[in-house]
Amino acid sequence: MFECIQVAKNTYYIASPVNIGIYIEDTNKAWIIDSGLDARIAKKIEKILLENNWELKAIINTHSHADHIGGNKYLQDKYQCPVYANGLDCLFIEHTFLSPMALWGAYPPHCLLAKSIMAEESKATDINTITLPQGFEVIPLYGHGLFMVAIKTPDNILFIADELCSQYVLDKYGVPFNYHIEDYVKSLEKAKTLCADLFIPAHGQPTKDILPLIDANILAVQHIKDFIYTCCETPVYFDKLMQMIFNHFGHELNFVQYAVVGCAVRSYLTWLYDSGEIEPISIENMLYWQQKQK
Repeated sequence: MFECIQVAKNTYYIASPVNIGIYIEDTNKAWIIDSGLDARIAKKIEKILLENNWELKAIINTHSHADHIGGNKYLQDKYQCPVYANGLDCLFIEHTFLSPMALWGAYPPHCLLAKSIMAEESKATDINTITLPQGFEVIPLYGHGLFMVAIKTPDNILFIADELCSQYVLDKYGVPFNYHIEDYVKSLEKAKTLCADLFIPAHGQPTKDILPLIDANILAVQHIKDFIYTCCETPVYFDKLMQMIFNHFGHELNFVQYAVVGCAVRSYLTWLYDSGEIEPISIENMLYWQQKQK
């Protein structure tokens, strides 16, 4: 863990709970792709930079989830380096309270203000307004996060962020977090067209072939969608639906999971509702979901 591995002439990654990308310009200046969960991870990144006599040039965040931006503040404060992200993700990086607020849909309770959800704030600049080193490519892959991007280095190495869950994660969590399911499905189809010498996910092992993993994620999304649709055969209220989902996947519900998985389940309900497959109904002043009557 936290080993720095060279995968191409100028491209490296740090194997960690969130894989950290590094691209070295010829001048020994380092572009970092994501910064991990917190200052502890940032210090490990710093140690690797110092050991290799690399100067930190900038941080690129693939998206604004806490485990990808939590090291920003330590590195930015110490090295005055810029942080780049895509569009409105900059707002979420500069005002990290927005993440638990978006997750909960109201002022969030204290347990959702933990660093795993709300990172320390840092200053961010829209990556679309700057000139990256020649050969860099920013590839939008929306859905998991509203503004997530993958980053391809000039060495043709693609850091694909949280686009793909491993089969282990799919089996373990049942309903992986995605904020916009329809966009996520579109991004999976887009991912099939991507070419690189090596794909490095944020979580999991690098691979030269992502097609089997794409297919596994598409099947997982379809399974979740079909299960929720089946649950709506008779009117079902949200908490009952959550119970059915947790029982189906063999998991124990806790409050944080209620918030995180609940957000993902609401995204599936949005997708099914907007596509005309289910509809909300009111029964004795309780909101239920049911399959749309034909």
